Amino acid sequence: MEIKGKKTPLNDMGIRVMTPIEWGKLQGFVNYAFLDGNGNDGFSFPEDLPDLQKYKQLGNSVTIPVIEEMALFILKCIDMLMKNN
Repeated sequence: MEIKGKKTPLNDMGIRVMTPIEWGKLQGFVNYAFLDGNGNDGFSFPEDLPDLQKYKQLGNSVTIPVIEEMALFILKCIDMLMKNN
């Protein structure tokens, strides 16, 4: 089944499979963690890497915005502890 304007078909359950780029956005790699000073995205996979490997690599990664928030929280906790001493 095809949806007009979409390049990815629906699977047999009527669900559209996310592309590796969409997964990269969800994980914080695309349009977030690899932006240069001008806002240009520097994230990419090697051109010859199959989609299956891209999915595996993204599935084995941590979500960058979550780790960033955890680090900021830890810094706030350390700052509070240092002020109390």
